[in-house]
Amino acid sequence: MRKSLHIAVGVLTNSAGEVLIAQRQAGQSGAGEWEFPGGKRHPGESVRQALARELDEELGVTVRQCTPLIRIRHAYPDRSVLLDTWWVDDYAGVPRGVEGQATAWVQTEALPQAGLLAADAPIANAIRLPAKYAICPPDATDTALLAWLAAPKARLLRVRRPAVADAAYWRAWPALADAACASGTMLLADRLPSAGQAGELSVHISAARAAELQRRPGGLAWFGVSCHTPSALRHAAAIGADFAVLGQVKTTPSHPGRKPLGWAHWQRWVDAAQLPVYAIGGLREDDVAVARTHGGQGVAAIRDFW
Repeated sequence: MRKSLHIAVGVLTNSAGEVLIAQRQAGQSGAGEWEFPGGKRHPGESVRQALARELDEELGVTVRQCTPLIRIRHAYPDRSVLLDTWWVDDYAGVPRGVEGQATAWVQTEALPQAGLLAADAPIANAIRLPAKYAICPPDATDTALLAWLAAPKARLLRVRRPAVADAAYWRAWPALADAACASGTMLLADRLPSAGQAGELSVHISAARAAELQRRPGGLAWFGVSCHTPSALRHAAAIGADFAVLGQVKTTPSHPGRKPLGWAHWQRWVDAAQLPVYAIGGLREDDVAVARTHGGQGVAAIRDFW
């Protein structure tokens, strides 16, 4: 029978916005690779208690405040692990490798090149993704998009324009991309680029479109998938998606007859996912904290972020 381990993982940052990682030592599985610090939860401990104990033992720091970030399940040949990952919002002490392990502070954007364990890759994505994800109305004009990008209400925007033909869609893209770069916004297209299209892009596609794929398309900075079922979440992770959007959580005016999942049901699906997941469907900015407590990355919305 495969052993199952519940691991409390901490994400610590410094004043420069860098994230702390630690190197696996000789004799450990994955020796030489890097990970976010933490360790096994003991029987009778809460996750917070396990996190506080492990970071004291490994790094010599005292956890003052922490909040949920993401829960990731990963299967090894001999065991499965649940990486219960928390932002360590406040701590006392200077982190150091108490057990002789090497540690390093890394800029968040450099995490994918930091030699992390494969199990920690979704955590790196969760760290780099914002909590608020805006989706533009389907009838948004170029002028409206540029005006929004000049004063964005979220750091992530999906340009969802299903009625716009590819030629017109991509013709408007360079100006939108320049405006997004100027305001520090991450811009995602609602369709895959055509063959030979220049430049690195980020995209967010439907579950139906993702179902046609066997692997992640090349040349993408970020790759997201809309999901409505556990099987769609599994497929998104299998083809290399960086994140998913799952809903609908609540009743929405756009889908009045569709039964909402509710937070408890939504959390059960997210808990089995292997990538960061945004909640969507009748949600507002105030729901970000609720989504986080239910294992989500945050909230995706049109009306409240537009």
